[in-house]
Amino acid sequence: MGVIFLGGEWIELFNPTNVSIDASHFELKTSKLDVVGISPINSIILPGRTMMINLGKEILYNGGDSITLIRPDGNIIDMTLTL
Repeated sequence: MGVIFLGGEWIELFNPTNVSIDASHFELKTSKLDVVGISPINSIILPGRTMMINLGKEILYNGGDSITLIRPDGNIIDMTLTL
């Protein structure tokens, strides 16, 4: 079964580890400082799997942007550039 998002933007989070990760309360921040919280609570990403996040609106700059994944304690988990 697929997931369809109508409008807006989305990203995928990939769990490269061999343990499940609870991504609830993580935040995504763009280079323009737009912040998107990840929900619902108990957003579990299984080992080797992905989770799609609907950003709800267009917040990424199509000429290039960065996305930072931040834990609830403020520590940065990952950062990537979009092209």
